[in-house]
Amino acid sequence: MLSFFLFINATVYNLRVLVFIVMLLKIFTLWIYLQQAAACLSEMDQSPLVSVSESTQPFLDAIVKPDLLKHQDRDVKLLVATCICEITRITAPEAPYSDEVLKVCMLYQLN
Repeated sequence: MLSFFLFINATVYNLRVLVFIVMLLKIFTLWIYLQQAAACLSEMDQSPLVSVSESTQPFLDAIVKPDLLKHQDRDVKLLVATCICEITRITAPEAPYSDEVLKVCMLYQLN
């Protein structure tokens, strides 16, 4: 009976380790994608062609989602802020987001 409980205990521990590893891999994957996005955005010229603007619109919408803005990982939050800064540079003098969206972005980044 004791060996059964030890087996269950070890299995639960292994599952916790596995969940932790999967979580780290997800964060690492997100970090890689955001780093690539920030690098691409930094190479873009200001006031890009309409076709380029249209093709990047889904990313512009996704980067200000609460899931990314409230992310627990500091590096992810930094890369999100970097992308938002680059988007603001590219779209200047037009604002890429409404004042309310930018306000929410800055509040999440400060927390």
